[in-house]
Amino acid sequence: MGIRSYLRAATDARQEIAKNARLEGELKRLQFANIQLATKLLIAGEQEGAKYRGNEYLTYDLAVEAIDKKYRGVADWGCLQTGNIIDIRAAFIISEGIQVQQVKKEEGEKELEFAEAFLDYNNLDEEMAQEYAKEAEIEGKILLKLDWDEEAKMVAAQYVSWTAKKYKVKPHPKDYTKYLSVAWTPSGADEVKLEPPNFVYKKFGGRVNDPNDAAPKIMKCLTQVDNLDKALRDLREIDRIFAAPVPVMEFPGDPEAAEAAQKKLDEINWKIKKALATSGVFKYVQPAMQGTDMLLKEVESLGEVISGATGVPVHFLGFVHLLANRSTGENLADLLYASTLKERVTWIGAYEETLAKAMAIADRVTGNAQKSTALKPGLLKVTIPFVTQKHWEALEKIFLPAALGGKISGQLFLSRIPGVNVDEELEMQKSESNVKPPAKTEDALKEDDLLDDDVD
Repeated sequence: MGIRSYLRAATDARQEIAKNARLEGELKRLQFANIQLATKLLIAGEQEGAKYRGNEYLTYDLAVEAIDKKYRGVADWGCLQTGNIIDIRAAFIISEGIQVQQVKKEEGEKELEFAEAFLDYNNLDEEMAQEYAKEAEIEGKILLKLDWDEEAKMVAAQYVSWTAKKYKVKPHPKDYTKYLSVAWTPSGADEVKLEPPNFVYKKFGGRVNDPNDAAPKIMKCLTQVDNLDKALRDLREIDRIFAAPVPVMEFPGDPEAAEAAQKKLDEINWKIKKALATSGVFKYVQPAMQGTDMLLKEVESLGEVISGATGVPVHFLGFVHLLANRSTGENLADLLYASTLKERVTWIGAYEETLAKAMAIADRVTGNAQKSTALKPGLLKVTIPFVTQKHWEALEKIFLPAALGGKISGQLFLSRIPGVNVDEELEMQKSESNVKPPAKTEDALKEDDLLDDDVD
């Protein structure tokens, strides 16, 4: 072997040794990195196991704060679903709005007049009833402050937000359903305290023995709402990945060629849609799709769970394909009626109490409280009509034939029609029956004679 060949061989040997040393160093670095990663995963798994639970919202404060953010669209997860559920439930709870009627036709005219003026002044006969129902769905409770408006000569009802005020309700020590006061302390100001004559407080969830803890309906499934939104996002990420497959060139047994090809691709910044010539095997690599089916099943199952917890039908949550037929859809509407019945009854009580206290305030301010002409709220009743498909079917197939056949009175039939004031309708019919038809003119009589001749 010549000196030149020896030197070349020695140089190659040194380069090979150096290369092996670099590879060994890289291997050790990767092994160390794998150990660190495994350790982190183990620790993370232990920590996750320590807090592994199905409910991430363990306190009322935390849940209401999350619901507030989700409804306003500023939370990380669940904004779409939360806003949809709250708006739908509020719409069905109030349904056709607040209606006030006399218990007996001959009594309560001035009370009804006051109630209508009160509802109109506070917009409770329009959008505010829906707004208050929405707020109650977010916070699980409602607080109305009542005060006399001297300028308008009417009682004003103002909504007080727990989210903003963090008010505290003090119950009677022997009766949890009686509230002695409501108080809160504004920032940098003195405590504000309301006495029973000047507030109406109702809760729509939680235990009776704790008036301040009022779990909203959606609170029980907030974690499922988050998981549903995350599953939908996972599907979006999978779609994004599959829309960008990874191009791969293989050079079996020739690592130097693979390294050279990679270097060349990096230099030219090659992208999909560009022409490529190579002596290696070219293919696209995509991740497996096995997890997608499980994600789709998770999305549907979470939608069903949320529907069951909130009473909102699955097709209102976007799962129209889960409806088998028309009868299924109608049954789900009945489910929404049943699931909002408790809230509707609570709201009826809230508005009856509001009217009673508003009348008391008005009588006290006007000096009418001790007189015989004082307003009597017991002469009125509050209703919130809710009409389902079954109600219309009963009208068509049962009450209408019975009324036409004389089996039931027209008054009973009218009482079953939503939105009809029976007393006003009967009075109108009576007045119309007493009106004599106008006398026919001479021309009209001639036309009648001609018609009679044609018939003959």
